[in-house]
Amino acid sequence: MGTKRSNLVAIIPAAGAPSNIIPGHTGMADTMLPINGKPVIGHIIDDLIRRNVGSVIIAIREHDDLVERYVALKYANRIRATFVSIPSGTSLVYTISAAAKHIKSASGVLIYLGDTIYKGPLSFKEDFLVVSQDVVDSSKWCIVEKYSDGKLAFVDKPIAYEGTGAALCGIYYLHNAKAFLAVLKRIKTRAVHISDILTAYQKHWQFKLVTAQKWYDCGNIENYHRARIDFLRSRNFNGLEYNAVEGIITKRSKKREKMLNESHWYQALPDSLKIFAPRMLAVHKEKATVAYELEFYGYPSLADLYTFGDEGAPLWNLIINRLLDIHAVFRRFNRKVSYRAYYDMYVTKTIERLQELEKVSYWRRIFRYDQLIVNGESLKNIGSLAERLPGLVRTLYKESPEDMAVIHGDLCLSNILCDVNNLLVKFIDPRGSFGTRSIYGDQKYDLAKLRHSFHGNYDFIIADLFSLKESGSSFDFKVHTDLKHEEIAARFDQALCQRNINVGHIALIEGLLFLSMIPLHAENPTRQKAMYLTGIRILQPYL
Repeated sequence: MGTKRSNLVAIIPAAGAPSNIIPGHTGMADTMLPINGKPVIGHIIDDLIRRNVGSVIIAIREHDDLVERYVALKYANRIRATFVSIPSGTSLVYTISAAAKHIKSASGVLIYLGDTIYKGPLSFKEDFLVVSQDVVDSSKWCIVEKYSDGKLAFVDKPIAYEGTGAALCGIYYLHNAKAFLAVLKRIKTRAVHISDILTAYQKHWQFKLVTAQKWYDCGNIENYHRARIDFLRSRNFNGLEYNAVEGIITKRSKKREKMLNESHWYQALPDSLKIFAPRMLAVHKEKATVAYELEFYGYPSLADLYTFGDEGAPLWNLIINRLLDIHAVFRRFNRKVSYRAYYDMYVTKTIERLQELEKVSYWRRIFRYDQLIVNGESLKNIGSLAERLPGLVRTLYKESPEDMAVIHGDLCLSNILCDVNNLLVKFIDPRGSFGTRSIYGDQKYDLAKLRHSFHGNYDFIIADLFSLKESGSSFDFKVHTDLKHEEIAARFDQALCQRNINVGHIALIEGLLFLSMIPLHAENPTRQKAMYLTGIRILQPYL
């Protein structure tokens, strides 16, 4: 497991009935709500790992295996996890007590509610409760008041509260595990609220109140959307600003060319296509950066819905057909793309990215194999792809001039926002170029981007929901999708065929996409390998 972890145990109560009203996730536990490519439980466990917590005990609902499956697949080698099944209709105290029975030894116990994400320093040298005065409706919170002697009083969900207390944020640390377990044993028959546990424990130990810096109660729809914005801002190195009152997102970056391409796409779209993207409100060309403002849509991304959602294949059939209907509308705006631009996108970019990989000794060794064994199957390696690719691309260009039209250019599921109740779609983060700055390109490129999500499982790979072992030229590789995703992938290909779209041509471009993106993930070599194996599997007919 790498570095030695502490003997501190975290209990994560995640067995409550869903309280969210997030489209596509209404039947899911709040702890599985996705926030920018990772569910809440993933953010919690990543936080616990950073804080060197040794093990977690996760209380989940009966017959709800989504949480256990995700944690087991994602964190099997990173933290010890125990799962406890909790009957419906039970209290939080019951849930904590049931989880605590699985504590074998611990220096301290951290209780971290499963719908909560906390960002801020914590010290495990003394007992503490994380609190906040930034709450509006006291009837949803347990309020804690501190007396002059340091003792605390708890007021559970007062309808009207006018005192000076603060709300408990759902993170509680009890440094004496034996005392905590003794308290549970003593009060289990009469305890109703978690405040009963805290009141009994503080008879022997004193809690410090830690004022929350940033925390998110993700079962609350407003806080959930705030978390999505803040985490997206963090991923973009604070390059996003959100005006909640006006509903405006401002994106800012030093990558001027990229930002100018994106903003040009929003502005240059034909008027009848602008309905498929957020409204562009302003562009700011500053000295060191470029920024643009868009209206904000709180729809979930299709990537989050596909990877973590609970909607079945029938709804996805509707979504796929809606996307292809929009693709057909874009197709009406036809314009020839130069062969030079076409060649650069499919040949030059791929070869340059592979040459970049060749600078790494591992990839030089892999490229020398004529074949790779993947899950017991012999696959041709890329071999002479660089020699064959120009001819393949030339044929594509000559055979499909009607495919030159308006495109998005980066139509992966994470760049598609969708109101699943009404099948309303908004495209964000366009490429804005195809060889050169333009809204026009090869529409097969957009379809290949979609297929690399549905067929190539790109979003699962990005979320590291796969397992991979290797020995020489032999690999055991599995992406952890389920039968639903296999059915959706098959339906996507069926929908392409029904519209007389050549799936083989789309697959060729899809395979090239996987190969060309590998150098962009140098921080995660295992993910790079997953992308490579996926790419050569797709490209087998062309190798």
